Amino acid sequence: MKYQYVFEWLDQLISVTLHPENKTNAGLKDEAILSLQRKVEEEMVNIQSTLKKEIFCIKNERALELRVAQYQTTLIRLLDQVYQQKKNCPILLEGLYNTLKETLEHLLHFIEHHFDRYFSQDQRVPLTYWQISKKHLLQQSKKIGSLYHTGTIDVQIVPIVMRALQPLLNSKDAITYRQKAYLETLFTQILTLEVNSSSDKLFTPLHELLLYLNFNHAEIVSFLVKGLEDSTSTIATHEEKRAKLHYTMQYIRQLPLKPGFSLFPDLPSVQTFLLEWIEFELDYLESQSQPTTMHIPTPTDEKDSKIQLSVSVAMLGLFLRLLTEEGIITNKNQSGLVRFFATHCTTTRQNEISSDSLYGSYFKPQPGTVRMMKECLLRMQGLLHKKF
Repeated sequence: MKYQYVFEWLDQLISVTLHPENKTNAGLKDEAILSLQRKVEEEMVNIQSTLKKEIFCIKNERALELRVAQYQTTLIRLLDQVYQQKKNCPILLEGLYNTLKETLEHLLHFIEHHFDRYFSQDQRVPLTYWQISKKHLLQQSKKIGSLYHTGTIDVQIVPIVMRALQPLLNSKDAITYRQKAYLETLFTQILTLEVNSSSDKLFTPLHELLLYLNFNHAEIVSFLVKGLEDSTSTIATHEEKRAKLHYTMQYIRQLPLKPGFSLFPDLPSVQTFLLEWIEFELDYLESQSQPTTMHIPTPTDEKDSKIQLSVSVAMLGLFLRLLTEEGIITNKNQSGLVRFFATHCTTTRQNEISSDSLYGSYFKPQPGTVRMMKECLLRMQGLLHKKF
C-alpha cells in the first residue's frame, strides 16, 4: 500500500490554522468552530481505519516498527503543540482544543494498545501527561519523606533515593515512558511498605524493593555495599567471614527481580554489583588463606617483562571496563581479570599495582578519569586516520 501522511489534516489544523501567529483564527465564528470539531471527530475514525489497513499490510517487521515509532512521534509532537497553544488560546477555541487533545490522546492510546510490542518506551511522553504525573509524583515524594523520618532504620537511604530522582522530578521537559512508569511504580510500592517493620533479614523491605526494581544508582550500590562490609567487619575468623559471605550471596541470588525494570537500563543491575563485590571479597579471603612463602627479589629481566604503561591505574581500570563492556574481553571472572593485569602491568608512578585500587577504578571511575579517557580515545582515533 502506498504510504500517505495520515495526520496531514490534523497537522495542518494545529500547526497552521490554529497557530497563535495566524491572526485569521481569531475571527472564526461559532458555526465554523463546531464544524471543525465535528471534522476532528470524523478524522479520528478515518485515521484509525487507515492505520489498521496500512500497518497490517506491512510484512517487514522492521518497517512496521519504524512506522509505529513515526506515528508515535507525530502524535506526541501534535499533543505538545496543542498543550502549548491552548494556554493562551481565545475562549471561543477552548472547546476545539479540548476535542483535539482528546482525539490525539485516543489515537496515541490506540497505537500503544494495538501495537504495544513496537511502541517505544524510550520516547518522551506528551507534556500534558507529564504535568499531571509530575504533580502526583511530587505529592507522593513528600509523603515518603514524612513517613521515613528520624528513628526509622531506612532514614539514611531514603534521602539518597530522593536525591537521585530529583533531576527527573524537577525536569521541565517531559521524561520517557520508561522513566515515568519506573517512578510511578517505585513511589506506589514504597508507600505500601511497612515503614517500621523489624526483621532479622539481611535487608530491610525498602532495600529489597530497590533490588527488586533495580534502582542501580551508584550511591545506592555504594550504600548497600557498605552495609555488607559493616556486617562482616566484626567477624573474627576468615572461615566465619567466608560462611557469612556465601550465605549473603545465596540470599541475594534468591531475591525476586522485576523483569524489564531498571533505573538505568544501560548499567548492570544492583544484584550484579553486589554479587561481584562478594566474589571479590571471597577471592581476597582465599588469597589470604594461602600459605606465605619467602619473598625472593624479582630478577631485573622479570621486572622488565611486565607491560609498562604511561597511564595511571585509574585509566587502566576504566580501559579494562570498556574492553569488557564492548565484548572485546570476554572473561566472566572479572576479579581474576583485574588481578591478572595488576600482576603483569606497571605504570610510570607505580611499579606494583594493587588489585584493590585497580578493582575500584574498574567499577567506580571518577569523572576526571572519564574525561582523560575520552581525550585519549580521540587521540587514538586521530592516529588511526593519520597512519592507516
